[in-house]
Amino acid sequence: MLKWILLSFFIISFISCKEDIEELQLLKYSAENKKYKIEIIEREFNESDSLNLKNRHFKIFNSQNQVINENNTKFLFYNDQNEIIETKSLYHRGWKTNILINKYSYGEEGNLILITTSFNNNIDTIQIYKYNSLNQLIEKKQGDLKVQYKYNKNKLFEIVEFKDEEISKHSKFTYDAKGNRIIEDWTFNNNQKMRTYFTYNSKSKLVNKRDSSITTFGITNEYVEFLSRYYYDINDSLIAKKNFGRVLNEKEFKYRGKTSYEYNKL
Repeated sequence: MLKWILLSFFIISFISCKEDIEELQLLKYSAENKKYKIEIIEREFNESDSLNLKNRHFKIFNSQNQVINENNTKFLFYNDQNEIIETKSLYHRGWKTNILINKYSYGEEGNLILITTSFNNNIDTIQIYKYNSLNQLIEKKQGDLKVQYKYNKNKLFEIVEFKDEEISKHSKFTYDAKGNRIIEDWTFNNNQKMRTYFTYNSKSKLVNKRDSSITTFGITNEYVEFLSRYYYDINDSLIAKKNFGRVLNEKEFKYRGKTSYEYNKL
């Protein structure tokens, strides 16, 4: 019995050590190919503008301005056509390091056709992508999940999501003269209807997003309409998102808090 216990411990230790070594190799890859680093600081405030949460994360870029490292937990690899061919994500649970690997395959037209996901060297899921004769994505499938895409005059017009062959979400889109998506009508849970409105600035950057419930139910004092406003700096980087909401008997939106974003190049 002791012999088997010691053998099991040795095998587990060997596997863990192997994954730890791979983590060190990924960090080395990032250090050797690093050109610059962007630190992003997110601060979440409540409706009284008191700080609820502060989060720091970073992205490391190579000399081609490609992201190769996200927060030392996701590492990205590219081919000569600047396409992502592999990502490796690290998860730590206690003393064990787990590695999730996504491998990307492309067709002759350069379209993504397959993503294979492996967890600790075992294939976990496969995503399959299909396109029409215009190289437009028409279907994405993963296990019992499927998404179908339909187009009208080269614009995405409809998305239908399926779970076990049953429709779980159905969306239709409306665009403005500049090609910006301004309305999404979507239905989920068979009967819950929603409408999302989008507005943009002169640079076609999203400045307002409003979610409205068409079918209402439940507690009347629940927030049934939400509004998000987006603010940018002179470089068009997002610096703040303010959240608002209101219930059916209110005419004005009430401030619900905000998230601010700060960027530091290192």
